[in-house]
Amino acid sequence: MTKGAKTTLIDAIAALFQSRAKDADEGEDYEAFLALTEPDEAELARQRAWSPGDPPRFVVIVPGAGGRGAQKTLASLEAQTYRHFEPAREGASAPGDYVMAVRAGDTLRPDALYRFARRIEAKREAKLLYADEDCLAGGRRANPIFKPDFDEVTALSYDLFGAPVAVSKALYDACAAPGVESAFSPGESYAFYLRCLAKCKSAEHIERVLLTRGAPPEPMGGSEGCAAIEDYLAKADLDCSVSSGLWRGSFRVAAKPKAKGGIAIVIPNRDGADELRRLLESIEETSAFYKPRIIIADGGSTSERALKYYEILEKNKAARVVTVKGAGFPGLCNAAAKVATAQDLLFLARDVELFTPDLVGALRSEAGRRGAGAVGCALWDGGGRLVHAGYVAGLCGAVGSPYAGEIEAAPSARRLRFTDTARGVAAVSGACLYVKAEVFHGAGGFDDSFDDGNILPVGADVAFCVRLMRKGLTNVFTPYARAVLHAKLPRIEDAGEELRMRAFDALRPLLAAGDPYFNRNYSRRSLKPIVKTTPEDGPPERF
Repeated sequence: MTKGAKTTLIDAIAALFQSRAKDADEGEDYEAFLALTEPDEAELARQRAWSPGDPPRFVVIVPGAGGRGAQKTLASLEAQTYRHFEPAREGASAPGDYVMAVRAGDTLRPDALYRFARRIEAKREAKLLYADEDCLAGGRRANPIFKPDFDEVTALSYDLFGAPVAVSKALYDACAAPGVESAFSPGESYAFYLRCLAKCKSAEHIERVLLTRGAPPEPMGGSEGCAAIEDYLAKADLDCSVSSGLWRGSFRVAAKPKAKGGIAIVIPNRDGADELRRLLESIEETSAFYKPRIIIADGGSTSERALKYYEILEKNKAARVVTVKGAGFPGLCNAAAKVATAQDLLFLARDVELFTPDLVGALRSEAGRRGAGAVGCALWDGGGRLVHAGYVAGLCGAVGSPYAGEIEAAPSARRLRFTDTARGVAAVSGACLYVKAEVFHGAGGFDDSFDDGNILPVGADVAFCVRLMRKGLTNVFTPYARAVLHAKLPRIEDAGEELRMRAFDALRPLLAAGDPYFNRNYSRRSLKPIVKTTPEDGPPERF
């Protein structure tokens, strides 16, 4: 089967599966959210009175100005509180600083251009900006799409930008903007935004619902999305492959393997011979191709069975045992990492059982991408409930994983973007954490002050990932690697007071400002992402 035929088949299967998926999850009160966040008349009046010294001018492209749908769009332009704009049929000849295309029938919220202008005033270097959106359903606003802040991993996994999007006029002219009609083709618009991204390197996100679609957009086909990403990868000189993802309109970008430097798998353990044997057998079944070097970091086993098993493993050169009596997860992992000579490190909890046939390859392909930090997989418990799909800072405590505790079912489009998409995250679980050795050692490894003797991670993994974020790296969750966790991960909230304080100190900047990978319009009180309905549900507002 040719690549094109395979992509078409994947699209057809995904379309059938996704036809039942709504964008939003059940059980949220979007009207209460709008009542909380929509500007009132006093706020709109303040916006109209705002007078910047050098106001950015917008060209707003509206096709088919005589049509009924376009009249609704033009009426929403007339209601804008920010008046430095000009409607146009095309952007090439119109004077202005930024260009925004709005599909006929879609409507901008009254404060849309104001919010864009305020962000541009704060960040004059911004060339590509996007905001959140919703859609009419039965004549009412519904199905909000709350987007994360920009990161390259997520932006190449699906069309992160959507609508509305503003592009600087210079960038618009330089990147071969699509024609007026094709600008609203999902593939054409995505390809254009990626061409812009290849030049400007980043994008600004405004966490406000600033556009209401008159009708849901058509999903992007796999072949046109792959072509757009391949063009971006070539322009950015990134040696990666691209294929269709797990749902229609999603994509999988994988770094091509470089010169082999080996992989060391580090397993903290204390006694637990049966659990260790189960993990090692699953490594053999899923990862034998990579011939990983196994390092068991023992925290002081006393079980005769465990000690005998170690003896057998070392005699057969199946594993190396490093002992640090009394140490917990961070101390054991650091000791093993010091003696590892591999290019990459994979830290695995003893109670994990690898499931994906090429789990190591899936993790490695993400760790090899530009700017990647730590990479984590999807963890499920033995009953088929989700344990981990990347951590959000401040979600139901110190950290939480979206949709944790839920079984696999017919998902919403929102859930697909969280659990079935490779994306940037604040942190990943140390129960399965893959990282390049130079990145690990360059960040100082795991913080030993989090060592409470527990061989499972309690905060050290999160603090490590936060340090990588501060170094400008992106931690990645990938759904293409799955494992079963046969133990319950300890919660930071249940740890001793000193460790809790250390964890919250590490997370303080994210808890105060909000996790950039988790939209502040979601409630922080629910593991299932739903809209916030009270100010206490999320971090402070920002422009």
